[in-house]
Amino acid sequence: MKRRIFALLIPVLCFGLLGCGSTASPPAHEGVPGAPPWPEDCPLEFWITENVEGVDWSGHDELAVFGAQEYLGLGYRALTDEGGWNPRAPDVSVSYTVTPYPDYSSGGQFVTLIRITDPAVAVYGLTVNSSLEEWDAVMREMGYKVSRVENISTRHQADKDGFFFIYGDGIIFISAEVSNEQGIVF
Repeated sequence: MKRRIFALLIPVLCFGLLGCGSTASPPAHEGVPGAPPWPEDCPLEFWITENVEGVDWSGHDELAVFGAQEYLGLGYRALTDEGGWNPRAPDVSVSYTVTPYPDYSSGGQFVTLIRITDPAVAVYGLTVNSSLEEWDAVMREMGYKVSRVENISTRHQADKDGFFFIYGDGIIFISAEVSNEQGIVF
């Protein structure tokens, strides 16, 4: 009897391991529905509104931020003061701010802000060295409303559906609007 059960289990196990289900892994870097699409050939580790709960951040330096966690991308090292305190981003870097989403009371860990100052990082073919005209054209083509950041003529903002791209002065910010319905004070 044991031989018969074992003989039946082998094909079932083989079928289960080899023949069933998809061999493709789930798509990486997916944000919530409605988030801007992941740019082709973009070297970022994470994308806006990506759920990063359970991510091992041990290889990333954490920066000093109140009310959130901000991590430098792999390969970038935080600068500190003489005592080794107050970690901050170097002049050339990428950082990811992690908060609950869509509301601060929602819980979870989502990338809600990406800060890019590294000219080697391109988003939709644009870098921190692209012209404002190039930036505006790409954002408008993607359906974003483009405007000048108030009181800063050298920065432009593109917004659509609660997502914002701010560009200029050697920096790119990609952010998701997070509500604060409970009035949490940080």
